[in-house]
Amino acid sequence: MQQMQKTNTAAAGDDPEALAAALMEVAALITREVRTLMRAHRDVALSVAHFRALGYVRRHPACSLTAVAEHLGLSVPATSRLVEALVVDGLVVRQPSAHDRRYVTLHLSAEGERIQDEARSAALRSLAARLEPLSPQHRAIIAQALDPLRQAFPSAAGAVAPDAVATENSSQPGNAKHVLYPPAPPP
Repeated sequence: MQQMQKTNTAAAGDDPEALAAALMEVAALITREVRTLMRAHRDVALSVAHFRALGYVRRHPACSLTAVAEHLGLSVPATSRLVEALVVDGLVVRQPSAHDRRYVTLHLSAEGERIQDEARSAALRSLAARLEPLSPQHRAIIAQALDPLRQAFPSAAGAVAPDAVATENSSQPGNAKHVLYPPAPPP
């Protein structure tokens, strides 16, 4: 099994590169834990990429396929196949854009929301159990670090991709093959 080299966190405060290394190390540990928890608490056979897509669609209702692809780091065709599986499973719904009916937006179904809620709640409970043994002072230090981290890593959700992507015959399952990028929305 691959072992991560522990970063000297004492020196990381003075050295942005050392701090970045420590942050990458801890982020990887937390990500691995969340992935394990999500896998353990799912009642349907969904991959982590499926859960990440569901989470993105939940946080960004009416998002485009391109936006989901950017978030997942996948190509649009690969994301189209992934989203198609979620549509077939009844977890995601495609809807015509409210602004231009040639474009399709993505939304969670009630079942998709239920699965997201259950998996997220289980993961939060498990992470909370991992944090509980820490002293109140250490938990406070972690909590205080979150705001500067949010400022250092602002969400690019609105800047990643156009609001909607049109697909030829996109209302028919399996036909979301030809992606058309919409023009920039009017100001």
